[in-house]
Amino acid sequence: MAATLQPPQFSCAATRDGHHARLKPWGELDLSTVDALARVIDEAIDEGAAAVSIDLRALTFIDSTGLRCLLKLAERSRRDGFDLELTPGSPSVMRLFELTRTRHVLPFREVA
Repeated sequence: MAATLQPPQFSCAATRDGHHARLKPWGELDLSTVDALARVIDEAIDEGAAAVSIDLRALTFIDSTGLRCLLKLAERSRRDGFDLELTPGSPSVMRLFELTRTRHVLPFREVA
């Protein structure tokens, strides 16, 4: 009997353009996957990124641990002096930021 392969629950593409790290997480950002995103972020910063952009459009879900990760990253960017920019995700992803009133706390950029 053949096993059914499930797509990965989470992945994160990372590219560099000089000192600008661009991250695009995909799938579900939750308790079981947040450490994977944190590792990619830490690698980018440890490698000298002066700016970090995270595009949330490929996320299908985010929970409070994902939100906490982004809030801690925003605090870290202010403390350590690197630029942070978030691209808003789908309405279902953005709902968490609206419900928790953190939409305007985080550095979201509006997409035209």
